[in-house]
Amino acid sequence: MNTVKTKKKKFLRQNYFRLGRVGMKWRRPRGKQSKMRKSKKGKAAMPNIGYKANDSVRGLLRGYKPVMISNSGELEKMKQDEIAVISSGVGLRKSADIFKKAEELGVKIYNKRKLIKAKRHSFMIEKTRAEKEKMKHEKKTDEITKAAKKEHDKKESAEKKEPSEKVAGK
Repeated sequence: MNTVKTKKKKFLRQNYFRLGRVGMKWRRPRGKQSKMRKSKKGKAAMPNIGYKANDSVRGLLRGYKPVMISNSGELEKMKQDEIAVISSGVGLRKSADIFKKAEELGVKIYNKRKLIKAKRHSFMIEKTRAEKEKMKHEKKTDEITKAAKKEHDKKESAEKKEPSEKVAGK
């Protein structure tokens, strides 16, 4: 694990606080008399090469080298100084499998929000499976009870018919 980066300075747009219609997002000041463009003392800083991070920490996430992962097989190829970043194109079911495999291998994963979604998704799948099983069970029991009722009705109707036949026979 390498040394951790220093905090990035947030560069804000000129006069964002005066004009509500312009956002805070950085835009280079281009005005002819702009004090910010001229880098006058007391004015907001502009991005320049001096804010660049060291080569040893540039591009790292939490001190680890990021590796894009799109399936659970790629986790096995990862090294100790790397952190997995699950690709945005990976669905919830596959990402849930990736998280399970990562726990087994002891690999760190950067985008944990996808983990929360995947857990919620797997919970919902299990819940719907349980509901389907319950519905199947209820359907079977309903069929059994319906069949038992039909047999019972047949027996009753047969018993009702028998006395009337005896009376007609006398």
